[in-house]
Amino acid sequence: MLKNFENTSMLRVKFLEVPLHRLYGYELYVDVNSLREITVGRGPENTIIIPDPTVSRRHAIIYREGDKIILKDVGSRNGTYLIRDGYAYRINEIYLSDEVVIRFGSYTLVKISLLGR
Repeated sequence: MLKNFENTSMLRVKFLEVPLHRLYGYELYVDVNSLREITVGRGPENTIIIPDPTVSRRHAIIYREGDKIILKDVGSRNGTYLIRDGYAYRINEIYLSDEVVIRFGSYTLVKISLLGR
């Protein structure tokens, strides 16, 4: 079920599984209105840095298109996956809904939540 995210201002990323165990449970908040795009990857230049060797240097981007928030894999080697009902579905691009679980690469699981103003 997609909702209208016209008033969405914050993206919450919670690490559920990550090779660097001290990040387990860590939450990161990003204002989606203040950035043109949010980059996700292993490299230090990204907005969301994932310390996982199976995550590409620049793995994915999150951006706003009208009233929708989109997560797009940008040609990563090990893929981006939507986790739903115990299955992993490789995705190129999805519209984010209230809360989704995403796997970046082979090991890192994050829960992405969209928070209103």
